[in-house]
Amino acid sequence: MRRSAKAADAAGAEAKTINLGPAVDPVASAMPGADSVASAAATLADAWERRLKQWATDIDKLGDKVSAAADLYTKNEQEAARVFAATMFERWLHGENGSVFRP
Repeated sequence: MRRSAKAADAAGAEAKTINLGPAVDPVASAMPGADSVASAAATLADAWERRLKQWATDIDKLGDKVSAAADLYTKNEQEAARVFAATMFERWLHGENGSVFRP
């Protein structure tokens, strides 16, 4: 889980550095004579940028949730180990499981 959280964090950080706008610039020049193409290309670039930024935010949140889940899992495992050890000690102390100690 921790590897997944780190991967999500890395993906979000990387996505935030990507600038998709310039990828659309050649579209306008590929369609000469259409004044509206430049405007449409700019609108498309804007939409791509917004969507990528939203994805980066979403994946950051996912990484945080997976990291929190890993923390909770570790905490629960540690508590289960503690309870198990205490239970086994109590059983031993009270002579269960073949213990020779009898209070």
